[in-house]
Amino acid sequence: MRARYVLLSISAGVAAALLFYFGTGLHPTWSLLWFAPVPVLAMAPSLSRLAAFLLATLSWLAGALNQWTYFRTAVELPPLLIVLSFLGLAISFGFERVARRDRFVFQICKRRSIEKLPAPVNDKLAKAIK
Repeated sequence: MRARYVLLSISAGVAAALLFYFGTGLHPTWSLLWFAPVPVLAMAPSLSRLAAFLLATLSWLAGALNQWTYFRTAVELPPLLIVLSFLGLAISFGFERVARRDRFVFQICKRRSIEKLPAPVNDKLAKAIK
């Protein structure tokens, strides 16, 4: 991975984590949660599956830390249970982002392959897809 993608990936992860952090919790700004996956989705097609999964999972974990004090002091859950619940949600978010990434990359590849076909076949396939 080039240095540019590393810097962009880190900044996308930080942006998503901040949006998750302020979009969830006891007093959330819920509209931020709608935009939280956007930085991860924007970077996912240029990353490998593992890198996209890690970016999504770590950004969710960092954003979920706003609830740590509440679960630890007010609800008095054991730390292991809190970590497991955070990890479960983060891993499911990571898998979902990878699935969306694969679907997006597949659509791009499908359109590029249709553009290379002869004109009569290309027109029929283009109509069938739309």
